[in-house]
Amino acid sequence: MQIKNLKTWEEFEEELVELNIETERLREEGRGFVSPILFRGQSDSKWRLDSTLKRAVRGMVFSTYLERIRNIENTISTYTCSDWKISSKIGSYLKKADWNWLLLLSESDFLAIVEFMVYLRHHGFLSPLLDWSNSPYVAAFFAFDRQFEKLKDEQVAIFALREYCCGGKNFAMEKPHIVGIGSNLRTHKRHYLQQTEYTICGKRQKQEYIFCSNEDAELPTDEPAIPQDVVKKYIIPASEQKKVINKLKLMNITKYSLFGTEDALIQSLSMDMVLE
Repeated sequence: MQIKNLKTWEEFEEELVELNIETERLREEGRGFVSPILFRGQSDSKWRLDSTLKRAVRGMVFSTYLERIRNIENTISTYTCSDWKISSKIGSYLKKADWNWLLLLSESDFLAIVEFMVYLRHHGFLSPLLDWSNSPYVAAFFAFDRQFEKLKDEQVAIFALREYCCGGKNFAMEKPHIVGIGSNLRTHKRHYLQQTEYTICGKRQKQEYIFCSNEDAELPTDEPAIPQDVVKKYIIPASEQKKVINKLKLMNITKYSLFGTEDALIQSLSMDMVLE
């Protein structure tokens, strides 16, 4: 992972221009599919690229996670009056031997499970999914938005991920590898408000799929080096907070526009007072 220490927000915007130039160059070379860059903001530059589940529960395997979300489906369905109908679908995957997500995501039953996982994640349930945004400015909001607290001496981080650089991907199932989930999902409306996409990182161990940190992803040593899952980390002084939040507000990127709730509206108004 390439790390760049920046002094100002303007330097980050200059980096965005360079990323766009890089995208156009790769596409003009015509060596294969070049994916758009995904962005993720974190309010502490020292945090790793870990999912909420990875940070809270170490060593959980996917079959255990599937059982947990199957057990809460009825509770969720009763409260929301929505029937996700995933219990029977989960049953067919609990003893899955080949956890190749690239293939599984093409199956409608598995995609329905992922959509339920995304829905749960948006409501705070621990998740192995790491969320990104297609917008660097949405990512910047999550990096700099710390309610009722002016950031001064700390540093925030914005990550940029390009999953596909020149066509396909190679990875060894027994080593940590990243798989992008995409954005075409039927799930919570915040998924679209925040222009969200997701990645998952894991590895196969015996007959199980174990969740890993996105920073631990490895290229297969017995394959030719193919650029993929390229991550750049931009570290920005948190003292740029007021400048950034005010600029994002002019772009209608606020907690209210990204979450669409009454609580988010009140918090957005409170943030205006904090940053005066």
